[in-house]
Formats: sequence, structure tokens, C-alpha cells
Amino acid sequence: MSPEQFFEGMSRLAAAVNVVTTSDGTTRGGLTASAVTSLTGEPPMLLACVNRTAGTHSLLVDCGRFAVNVLPASAVEVAMTFAGMAGLQGEERFGVGDWVTGEIDQPVLADALVSFECVVESLVTRGTHDIVIGEVRAVHLGPDAEPLLYLGRQFGTFDAD
Repeated sequence: MSPEQFFEGMSRLAAAVNVVTTSDGTTRGGLTASAVTSLTGEPPMLLACVNRTAGTHSLLVDCGRFAVNVLPASAVEVAMTFAGMAGLQGEERFGVGDWVTGEIDQPVLADALVSFECVVESLVTRGTHDIVIGEVRAVHLGPDAEPLLYLGRQFGTFDAD
């Protein structure tokens, strides 16, 4: 099996689109991620896979807090911006979307389907990524809307009909 075969296979795995954000109180960072999932309900925990070469990685590790913002279908521009497709870096990315400060001072997208604010419980390094395990400290429920999905290297929605 080649890396290309693996990536092609993974492109066929539909996933929710999320923006993982972090802030140390003076600097904010964020990235688009599809490798996010729940881990346990008691205590409430989730995990996000973050590339160690991403600019946001060191900020997230240093401040020990982050938020996972689950994007609605209307937030394609936010997803593309935080995926680095708009040419914006760092703080400039927060000019796209309506960002507010959450309960534990993390950047939360106001119209996200849901945002989870977490403290880092542990990091597990595998290959090029860290699996960031976060204990959820706050949940912000947003509007009931269609989710933004990623499949076949493109953004889309799910039509249940």
C-alpha cells in the first residue's frame, strides 16, 4: 500500500468539519480539522488530531486549552480560511466569522452547531500528529442547522431526504 492509496481511501470517509481554536489571552490560533471525535461521557472528553507542524499546535500545547467548533453548512468560508486556503495567517483568520470568547476564554464561533471548550488532559504522539485529548469544560449549543461535511476532498452537506 502506498501513501497515495491511503489518502485516496481516507478521502472517501465522510467527516464533520470543525475548527479547533486556542488562545493564551493575547494570541489566538486555529485550524480546520476533520479528525475530531468524542472519547468518553464520564468525564466528558473528546479528542482532536493536530499536525505538529501546524502553527496552532505550539500555542495549543503551551496554553493547555482549546475549543472545537462544529461548523454549519453555511461556514465554508470559515473552513477554508482556517485550512489555510485564503492566504490568511494567525489572528487574521479570525476576521472571517463571528468569534466570541467562551467560558474558559477560548475562541468560539457564534453560529457553530456546537462548540466544546476543553482543557488538555493529555497528548499522544503518533506519526506527524498529536492526538490532543481534552476534558470538556463548557458546551455552547448553536442553531439547529445542516452540518458542513468533508468528502472526496470537497465540502458539502448531507441530504437526509
